[in-house]
Amino acid sequence: PQISLTWNMWRNSEIPLTVQKCFDFIKNPIVLQTQGIFRESASLKEVEKLILRFEQDRNFNPSEHLSFSDDAHIVIGLVKNFLRNLAEPVFSFALYDTLISISNRTKQLRQLNHPNIETVISKALRQTLRLLPIGSQQLSAKLFLLLNVAADPQNSSKSKMNASNIAICLAPVLLCPKEETLETMLHHNELVNR
Repeated sequence: PQISLTWNMWRNSEIPLTVQKCFDFIKNPIVLQTQGIFRESASLKEVEKLILRFEQDRNFNPSEHLSFSDDAHIVIGLVKNFLRNLAEPVFSFALYDTLISISNRTKQLRQLNHPNIETVISKALRQTLRLLPIGSQQLSAKLFLLLNVAADPQNSSKSKMNASNIAICLAPVLLCPKEETLETMLHHNELVNR
C-alpha cells in the first residue's frame, strides 16, 4: 500500500515528517555503511508494517525504535515507496526533456574535456531545479545532501554504493517521462549508466 500521510500535500510545503524522520535514520553511519544500501530491497511486507506504524503513531521515530543495522533496508524501502508513488516524480514530467538535455550536454562537454564543465553543468542544473514546485526543491535538496554523504568514500567503501551505483538505484523514481516507451527506457538506462 501507499502511505497515506498526505503524500501529495507536501509539494507546497515542507517534506512530510515521516520522510524527514526516515532521512534522519538513514544519516546514521551504520546505515550509510550497510552493504548494498539503496540497492537491496526490503520485504514489501516489512515496508508495509513500517508504513502502518507511522500511520498509527504520528510520533513514531525510527531512530528511537528500529535497529540501524537490521532495519536499514526497510526504512529506505519506505522512502522509495514514497518517491515511487508520487503523482508526479520529484523531477517533474515538465522538466524531463530539459534534464535529459543537460545530461546529454554533460556527456558532450566531458568528451571535449571542457575546462569549466562543473561550473557550466551546475549552473544549468540550478536554473532548471528552481523551476520545480517548492516541495520538490526542498525534497531534492535534502535528498542530495543525504546522498552526498552516502557516496562519500568513507561510507561507499563499506556500502559498495558510490554515486553512480546510487544513481542507478534511485534515478527511475526521481526522473521519468510522462509516458514510458521502450525508447525512453533504453535512453534513460543509458544516461544513468554514464
